[in-house]
Amino acid sequence: MIEYTMSCKKIDWLQVHEILDEAGLSHFSPEDQEKIFTNSDVVSFAIEGKTVVGVSRALSDGLSQAAIYNVAVRPEYQHRGVALGMVGRLLNALKGQNVILYTNPSNVSFYEKFEFRRCKTAMCYFVGENDHLQLLEDHGFMLPEGYRFVDEYPKKKISDAR
Repeated sequence: MIEYTMSCKKIDWLQVHEILDEAGLSHFSPEDQEKIFTNSDVVSFAIEGKTVVGVSRALSDGLSQAAIYNVAVRPEYQHRGVALGMVGRLLNALKGQNVILYTNPSNVSFYEKFEFRRCKTAMCYFVGENDHLQLLEDHGFMLPEGYRFVDEYPKKKISDAR
């Protein structure tokens, strides 16, 4: 039976590292993952027996703004409601706050179940090598550099169009 905890106590950080590494979300060491999750404001882990099957975390100012990161589930546990359980718990802990996140385009419909909406003006600044940044673009996490939506271009006056 899968149980959920919102505590970093008794977490096997090697398993957290493996889950995030396999999902391609984070390649930090187990020791760094412990620091990352411990320093987060809200965490949610899914555990079955001694196996960590899912991880998630959020940062928050505690009043108005929050961001969800690192939602990942072992492949053999996906499509069984594990992520729903973790994200639901995060959102409950963040109740009353605006919450942002970024996700793979293939996961957009999952977050729409929680009433998340796409934001047209979200911006990101990622630290990394050009190859890594290109990979993020290739997988749909970022729009191509210099991309503009049609309504971002200066509007012509009707008199200018004549």
